[in-house]
Amino acid sequence: MDQTSHFSLHAAASDSGLSAKVKRQFRYILAGALVLALMVSLLFSMTRFFERVTYDAISDSNRDFAVSVNAMTETLNSSMVNFERQLFYSNTVSTLFRKEGFTDAEKSYIMRDLNSSLNAADFTEAIYVYNGYTNTVYSTGPFFARKLEDVNAFPVRELIADRSVDQRFRAIYCHEDGDEEHSDHNYYAFIFYELYPDRTPKPNALVVTIHDDWYQNFLLLANPSSDFIVLDFAGNPLLYADESLCSSSRPYYEQIHEDTENPPSGYILGKNRNEICLYYESPSTRHIYLRITSIRDLVPQFYHFRQITTRIIIGLSFLFAALLLTLLFYSFFPMLRMKDAIRQIDSCLTGEPEAENTQTASAPEEVLPLKKQLENVVSKSERTSLEQVLYDMLLKKRPADAVRLFKAAAPPYGLMLIQAHHRSDIYRAGLSAHPEIVITKSDYIYACIGNYVSPTALTEFSEALAKALQCRVFVSSLFTDFQELTLHFSNLRELHRLALVLDPARQIIPEAELEQKTSEHTISTKDFTDLTARLKSGKLESSLAKWQEIRSQLCTYRYDSFQYILNRTEDTICRILKDLHSDLLIDGERLLPEHVEQIADFSEIDEIFGKAFAVICDNYSEKKAQKYSNLAQKVREIVEQEYHDPELNAQSIADRLLLNNAYLGRMFRSAYGHSINDCINSCRLEESKHLLRESLEPVDTIARNVGFANVKYYYVLFKKYTGQTPAAYRAGKNL
Repeated sequence: MDQTSHFSLHAAASDSGLSAKVKRQFRYILAGALVLALMVSLLFSMTRFFERVTYDAISDSNRDFAVSVNAMTETLNSSMVNFERQLFYSNTVSTLFRKEGFTDAEKSYIMRDLNSSLNAADFTEAIYVYNGYTNTVYSTGPFFARKLEDVNAFPVRELIADRSVDQRFRAIYCHEDGDEEHSDHNYYAFIFYELYPDRTPKPNALVVTIHDDWYQNFLLLANPSSDFIVLDFAGNPLLYADESLCSSSRPYYEQIHEDTENPPSGYILGKNRNEICLYYESPSTRHIYLRITSIRDLVPQFYHFRQITTRIIIGLSFLFAALLLTLLFYSFFPMLRMKDAIRQIDSCLTGEPEAENTQTASAPEEVLPLKKQLENVVSKSERTSLEQVLYDMLLKKRPADAVRLFKAAAPPYGLMLIQAHHRSDIYRAGLSAHPEIVITKSDYIYACIGNYVSPTALTEFSEALAKALQCRVFVSSLFTDFQELTLHFSNLRELHRLALVLDPARQIIPEAELEQKTSEHTISTKDFTDLTARLKSGKLESSLAKWQEIRSQLCTYRYDSFQYILNRTEDTICRILKDLHSDLLIDGERLLPEHVEQIADFSEIDEIFGKAFAVICDNYSEKKAQKYSNLAQKVREIVEQEYHDPELNAQSIADRLLLNNAYLGRMFRSAYGHSINDCINSCRLEESKHLLRESLEPVDTIARNVGFANVKYYYVLFKKYTGQTPAAYRAGKNL
């Protein structure tokens, strides 16, 4: 009792001293918080002051920028207007406006004169002269004259057709998409035309296109730095000094157009307030000129002054905050009940429960002593450490060493890959038979290493695991040299990746299964070319048969060849689907998941490819039918217009259309049910019947006029189709 009373008095005195200490330290903390608040307020005020000073300097810089951009734009526009004005009122262009038909000599003279004007200025690319009265465009290109709708340069054609007053005297950015033979074409166009008093365009117009690189170099002269970009009114980049500006300028453009009260020139601060965008919108071209730079580069003196002052204040604030946190830690840490913690640790070491808990505990369940629980934790910790060691060995992060994993086990060893849900399930099913096993997880599957006296023992253990866990097990052959661990792991992992082509009913997959696979594939580029041809011909059954042929060989390959052929097949299909803009593609790129292991069964691949084949074949069947119909109609138009020509026949039409005669004949017969020559003869006979009825010309003359070079052949055909001779037909109609 005396010791207890002495301890209570000592505890009370300690608690009283601690309370006074806490109160004193609380006052220190409150005073520190007030000082911190004052410093933060000072920091905010100083920051606002330096921001205002910085923004005033930015405004001055922006005005200089706007003046230089405006002068640059006006200089360029004036040069182009003078050039186009001289060319528009030149004799050559005036001739093209007044006259419609030209002789070869006149064409040669006009082309020479236009090319001379084109070559006189190094920045011009092409000249287009539009005669609005005849809807004809004359150009310096390979074609002297074309109707407006036949002009290949789509942007120029649209520019001429949709003229508006705001398009005059300014550069218009033009882009033409390329094809397999030509790359994309970018250039700028200036259009010039006269106006009626009501400000509507007159019929004639002149378009001069200039090289995009010349235009960009000219504009960049005003600001050769790497922070300059020009946007059109829609926000599309026209030219830029650095490609990264295309993405970084978009938020500033949207902010400029969202706020209708923004002046034509000004500045916008970035989100981090260290980047600034100077902008200027030209009233003549409506182009938006942006200069995106850092405040450090624009006004370095103000920037450094602000940074130094801010860092000093922030440093002082962090120092004071660190002192406060240290004070809080050492103030409240002694308040913890260290005695209780020590008693609990002692209880864990002795394995006996605390006295208070023993008297009050009434739990019906048997609880393990804390010492036993601690031993279990230590045991699990050791096993976790061994699992990490095995993981590092499998990935060759450390050398394979059996002694490090097994204290008493001797070779031979066996490795398994198990498709279980959790490693605890494997331990529960296998520890009783093989307490030495170590399990780790690698590539979504569990690797299990153990010691087995014979191949039969390994097989029986793997079968027991597969049956208990209801999963597939990949089993290696026994090995005595532990250095072979990574080789067996690599083989089993390859078999796991080839699970798609394995029999799903088999739960035990031995390592020897890999020896039956071949690493060399026999599928060549010719097979994929054949598959592409079958798909584009619209033959679904033939395409599926070719895929089954490739699929049957896939099952015999090792993983690298299997993955290569499967990816190449997928790429072949995806290229066609991209041309068709199909929505079957994942993220617009792929048909299959990124990893083959994500596919549960090969039937999923068959289903995905089958849908793709159906879409491709349906699309190309429709295109083929439309193509046949268009070609057949074109041939019929030629026949109906030129059947009186004796030289007209199926071969001459095929030569004119640059097609094979037999192919063209099959296409025409498919569309109309008869041959091209039958169609020609039919048109000639119908015309001859009309002439026999309406004219008195001799039969021989009529035969030649309608296109029959051989009169005897005409007589034979006429009787074959009408059942009577031409003379009898004429006589019968005159009765």
